[in-house]
Formats: sequence, structure tokens, C-alpha cells
Amino acid sequence: MAIDGPQGHRSDNLATRLRRDLPYLLGDLPVVPLLLPAPPVAGLRVSDSIMQRTAAIHAQLTATLQAYADPIDDATHMLLRWMVQGKIVRVLGSGGARLAASIPGNRLAHGGARVHV
Repeated sequence: MAIDGPQGHRSDNLATRLRRDLPYLLGDLPVVPLLLPAPPVAGLRVSDSIMQRTAAIHAQLTATLQAYADPIDDATHMLLRWMVQGKIVRVLGSGGARLAASIPGNRLAHGGARVHV
């Protein structure tokens, strides 16, 4: 994708310009260089990788549920009360945070809470 420059002429690729200007925008934060895709590894099956990832996520969720069973129940009951009692829930945030919070807010609204974004 290319964009027009100030005098109406085409400038270089937008992605290239962003990568060039990113250090100036972010200050001292490190910028990860672009990496080319890794060559295929003999014998690597995507289905095996998916199963390993799923098993790792399952183990993490199980450990969290066992370690924090009471706080999870408390939070669940609080959300249930909000929905059953039709409580007012206000979603605060801007940009991506607001969008991310509005999705569970929508679920609360379907359950009976009065949600304001």
C-alpha cells in the first residue's frame, strides 16, 4: 500500500515508512526486525503442534481453576446478581479497551443487566 505525499506524488510503501518512523514514535522501546518465514521442518505436523498447544492451555486452565476456585465462584455469583437484578453496569474505556470491554458487557445485557458503554 502506498500513500500520497504532501505534493500529491506517491511516497514509498506505508509499511516501510512505519517501520522507519517507529523508533522515533516509541522512543527507546526495541523494535523487532522483520523475519522471513522459517523454512519447513521435516516431520513437523501442524496437527501435532495444535494438540500440544491445546494440552498446554488445558493444563493452565485446570491449574488456575483449582487454585482460585473460590474467587471464581464469587465473581460468577456477582455477575449473576447483576443480570438477575437488572443492575446498571457502565463500561469505561477508550479505543481498543472500550471495544474489548463492550463484548462481555453485551453478554451481561443479554442476561438482564442494564449495560451502558
